[in-house]
Amino acid sequence: IVVVLFNYVNYGTEVAGAAGSQCCGVDAQSLLRLCETKAYKGQFPGFNMLHFVLQQLVQQRPGLRPEHLSNELGSLPQAARVSLDRSLQELQELRADHAFVQLELKEHREAYETSSCGDPNAGDDGGAEGAEEPGRMGVALVKRNLLEKLMGKGLDLAGFADAWMRGDEVMGAPYHPSVGVSGFEPVAADDGQDPPPPGWLGLCRPSGQWQMSWCEVRSSVLVVYRVQGQRCVGAVYFALPASQAAPLSLDPQMESDGAPHLFAEPHRFELHSAGTGQVLRLCTGSKRETERWLAVLRARATQPGAGFLMVHRAGWPLGVAGRRRHFCCRVGGELLGFARPKDGIEGSPPERSWPLAGASVHALSAPGASQAAAKLVATGAAFGFEVEYVQGGHTWQFVCDSFVEERAWLECFCPSATT
Repeated sequence: IVVVLFNYVNYGTEVAGAAGSQCCGVDAQSLLRLCETKAYKGQFPGFNMLHFVLQQLVQQRPGLRPEHLSNELGSLPQAARVSLDRSLQELQELRADHAFVQLELKEHREAYETSSCGDPNAGDDGGAEGAEEPGRMGVALVKRNLLEKLMGKGLDLAGFADAWMRGDEVMGAPYHPSVGVSGFEPVAADDGQDPPPPGWLGLCRPSGQWQMSWCEVRSSVLVVYRVQGQRCVGAVYFALPASQAAPLSLDPQMESDGAPHLFAEPHRFELHSAGTGQVLRLCTGSKRETERWLAVLRARATQPGAGFLMVHRAGWPLGVAGRRRHFCCRVGGELLGFARPKDGIEGSPPERSWPLAGASVHALSAPGASQAAAKLVATGAAFGFEVEYVQGGHTWQFVCDSFVEERAWLECFCPSATT
């Protein structure tokens, strides 16, 4: 609600870091202006923009209760003590330390690796020197293990920071309210057999270490809850549309990657998203579990009605600068657009919604497409569809990555159009 309100008020204003002249979001400092912006003729004295936002929130989510807000904002006091600038600075320092450790191992590896113990048949003269050698070997081994642990932690933290910036991962137990936006309900096996999903999987971190995780499928999103002991320490979100799921073959290197510590006979598989480049390596404890997970994940990957789309409106600049990337899903008679897949699971309202009642949906290259669609196709946007509102006289264009995705979206809107 706040993002939509700020974009409406500041429409056409140049925003630093935003593509074109459209406002893309709101920083934390700007939220203070909600209380500062007073109404000329409000419903009561002192009526400001924050009161208006609360009224809209109650209207859009009538089932919302004070305890829901308490749960959703429970981590706000801790988050208020975190400085994003300081976190980014620490991340840069961590990356510098990581680069130093890599250079140290590259140039002085011999000093950290185990050296030979000398000749075991050496006489008394070599006995004292041979007795000192194991001590030096132990110190070198400890140093090498310490450097490897530091490198692993650095890789994990750097990987988390990148994923957090993209919105693919969160720290701590995530908030998934039961009163959230529909369309992201948990998916269970539809063949009547026992789970998975949901179920336990091993997750490979950027350092190569494996972590036991509880996993579930929320509509078209795989949610991986990272677990330490009895508590959840974070969650990873993987958008399944247009992704690839394939088993990983066993080789000598993977036999020592740590997965055997989770399962007696680990069976590994990999998820790769062509749209975002996100990669997840997972493992199960049996071949049957792997096959069931792969079957469900592949089915959700080809399920029409969800995926990443580049959104363009007639009148916006052509090219990438005039497009907005959304994770879109069809829910009932609407097409909803979220900034990230996790937003819908967390119950956040969509950034945009497009009603489908009374709208005409066709491919960008269809004979009846608008001039805006034809210009997009001319700039290289070969695949996608257009939503045209005849009464309003305006159109929206949605660009996808392949012909297969275009056919799937059109089938979702009008099945007869793809036959």
